[in-house]
Amino acid sequence: CADAALRQHKQQHLYAEIEGELALVFEQVLFTLSEQVFAHCKTRASLMLLDPARLGGIAAADDGAAQALGRNWYAPLLAERTLVLLGRPIDLAAQLTVRMGAMLRSSVDIAISRFESKELLAVVELQAALRACRLTHVLL
Repeated sequence: CADAALRQHKQQHLYAEIEGELALVFEQVLFTLSEQVFAHCKTRASLMLLDPARLGGIAAADDGAAQALGRNWYAPLLAERTLVLLGRPIDLAAQLTVRMGAMLRSSVDIAISRFESKELLAVVELQAALRACRLTHVLL
């Protein structure tokens, strides 16, 4: 479509519009993908830290937990390093790394702010949250 706009119709502004729309769509895809991958890895990490005896009941009651424990469906997609859109290479891995790094920092900040707003006994909760964040980082 973009090639036809440029070569057949000789319309530079039409190509620029297509390029702008593609950038918006790609930004939304990156946003959604990074959120879903991070949520999957964080859920998987949290479930891996649970007691195996409690894990069976949670997986049976929650479809998201059962999916997180199963096969990692994002692995083939994340294996792609670069994409070519409109003839330009885009480093997908770098884009996702930046976004998921920000989400991981936010997760750690939330755990710390929750600890600061509670009593000293919340140190156990902070420790569990930081272990989950550490394991999430490993899974990413």
